[in-house]
Amino acid sequence: MRRKKMLERALILTVTVFLAVLFPLQSYGGVAGSKHDFSITGSSNFSGTFTGDDDEVCVYCHTPHGALGSQTPLWNKALTFNNGFTMYSSSTMDATVPGQPSTISLLCLSCHDGIGAINAVLNAPGPGGSITATGADQIGDLGPIGDRINIGGGDPAAPGPVDLSNDHPVSIQWAQRGPGFYATPQDPRLVLYNGQTVECTTCHDPHNGTPFNAGEDAFLRMSNQGSAMCLSCHIK
Repeated sequence: MRRKKMLERALILTVTVFLAVLFPLQSYGGVAGSKHDFSITGSSNFSGTFTGDDDEVCVYCHTPHGALGSQTPLWNKALTFNNGFTMYSSSTMDATVPGQPSTISLLCLSCHDGIGAINAVLNAPGPGGSITATGADQIGDLGPIGDRINIGGGDPAAPGPVDLSNDHPVSIQWAQRGPGFYATPQDPRLVLYNGQTVECTTCHDPHNGTPFNAGEDAFLRMSNQGSAMCLSCHIK
């Protein structure tokens, strides 16, 4: 009996460690009631704007059926693969200037490019369902043109090339051991993808709608108080 219990505990520990490695420090929940909650009763600026969502929270990004493909986490929106992004470039950047955003960052840009409508999902709730927008339907509608919520910086009423040239570069290879960089991020909450690639979600967690400290932005992977998140990667 004692040996059986020891084996059970070892199995539980092994599974726990496996999940911790597979999903490092991810936040579960935290979307309901946050700015990413676009449901009818949600607390975002879009509250009451959409009808036909059956008060669902997750549907604006995820769907269990009819998703985009296996390369995405049951993604419920189309992605833009049209080489229409103006990427960040600098003569002082050690990393290679990226051609276009990778799939990981395109997930974020499917809403934050300032062009994609939030209610434009691949699979709306219910059989033959649809989500109707009766007012503002794009991230860019929340603020003026060039507002930081609208990463693309374009005008939703007259969309053009999506300009990422004044934003932190994404889909770039980590400048490992390059001048001004640590070998790896000093805080394990900052995630590198496909080995060593910096993406939007390296610094941002779309499921964490609560700021770490008063005055900070939500959806960060760690507090940036005193530039702590910046300094976790950059040696300054």
